[in-house]
Amino acid sequence: MRPKTSNPTPENSRIYRFGERVCLANADTVRTAVGELLDTAGVRRLTLDAESVCECDSHGIHLFLTIARKAADRGIQLLLYRPSATVRDALEAVGFLTAFTVVETLER
Repeated sequence: MRPKTSNPTPENSRIYRFGERVCLANADTVRTAVGELLDTAGVRRLTLDAESVCECDSHGIHLFLTIARKAADRGIQLLLYRPSATVRDALEAVGFLTAFTVVETLER
């Protein structure tokens, strides 16, 4: 399921930083913002910074999976930067943490 990509450079990498909540209340806003990054010409890598997330409901889990699918469809490498325990536990609970490449440092 992981896309094969060339080595991303700073020019073709983007970072999306989540706020404290990834849930029904902000799912549309996040989906739009991340969608714009995924649709940016030349982007080869997207890093999702989930370090600050302290709430992630079922809509948030669905959003993470939707982002992963869209990135794969576009051939974009997707990284999950330092997911909080909340995000890690939510994705593990549904068996989808392995769908993400988890990283501990931000590469620019």
